[in-house]
Amino acid sequence: MFFIDTLVKGKIPVKALIDTTSKSNTISRCLYNKLEEDYGLK
Repeated sequence: MFFIDTLVKGKIPVKALIDTTSKSNTISRCLYNKLEEDYGLK
């Protein structure tokens, strides 16, 4: 499990908790990937 805490465009706090053992892992990862694409998160 790892925790992601970042800012979107320097204004909006985004926190994503991805549990690698969870069935929702794929959903969380897809959501994070979408944010990464939309806002250029590194």
